[in-house]
Amino acid sequence: MTELFSETGKPDPDPAARHFVMLRDGAMAAGCLTDPKPICETFLRGTEGLLKYRSRHQSDY
Repeated sequence: MTELFSETGKPDPDPAARHFVMLRDGAMAAGCLTDPKPICETFLRGTEGLLKYRSRHQSDY
């Protein structure tokens, strides 16, 4: 994940990779305990948010 997030061109991809893994792990656990459909939707929104943040231009900060 670190390698993939580094391809966005932003420095320090490690926090984003850890964030993604936490989202994934939480989604996997929650999906086993309840209806997986809303969990999947939430996971996808979180992942899209990470990618959107990582793909913003430096001037957007």
